[in-house]
Amino acid sequence: MNKTKVKTYASDRVKCILDNSHVASGLTKDSFIKITPSGGGTSYTSGAYGEVVRSMDPSRMYEVEVVTDYGSPTDEWLMNRYKRDRDTYDGMFDMMIRDLGSNPLFKGQGCSIANIPENGYSSTAATHTWKILVAYGDYDT
Repeated sequence: MNKTKVKTYASDRVKCILDNSHVASGLTKDSFIKITPSGGGTSYTSGAYGEVVRSMDPSRMYEVEVVTDYGSPTDEWLMNRYKRDRDTYDGMFDMMIRDLGSNPLFKGQGCSIANIPENGYSSTAATHTWKILVAYGDYDT
């Protein structure tokens, strides 16, 4: 018998905490959080005689997309934070995203909302895709 370890993923065990106090809720059923590095990462350059130099971008910037259902508590929280930042320039916050299963913890500092989400109307309730810019992000295992 093959003794391969089976892992379990459950979307209800993924937690997103904004500003150390707001636990995200009202997220869409499918593909509700996406974390994308914004920095340059690692690149290689080859010289005239074939020497290779590796460059490492020290940036730890990320873009996090959070998709909410229309009118959810997190939809309202993000809109209020966006308005606060536009009015007072004091809307930055920290965030944590954790799969309580086996995936690593993502921590973000100096987060701000890029812009209000695109809005659409149809026969069913809409979703909003919020783009959150993260100045300093990192994974912690």
